[in-house]
Amino acid sequence: MFLNIKMMQFPVLIYQDEDGVFIGEVPTLKGVHTYGKTLKELYKNLEEVVQLYLEVEKTPPLQTHYYFQILNINDQAENSTSQKNYQVA
Repeated sequence: MFLNIKMMQFPVLIYQDEDGVFIGEVPTLKGVHTYGKTLKELYKNLEEVVQLYLEVEKTPPLQTHYYFQILNINDQAENSTSQKNYQVA
């Protein structure tokens, strides 16, 4: 018997706190975030928390495009700020 499995992708923001713990946030799913001592543990926890969210909500989230921007600041000269824009689909 074949299961009808729909592949879903979500943007994830990952950063490391001052204690070295990895934090992961899923901006398209309100309130979905978790942590792990290693990236492997974080990925496992992210998968689990997203699955739990989808089970509770019963409806898939809206597919939204997110943008992130990198801000480079150089304190050596005036007007030294540059920006690079990236689209995350």
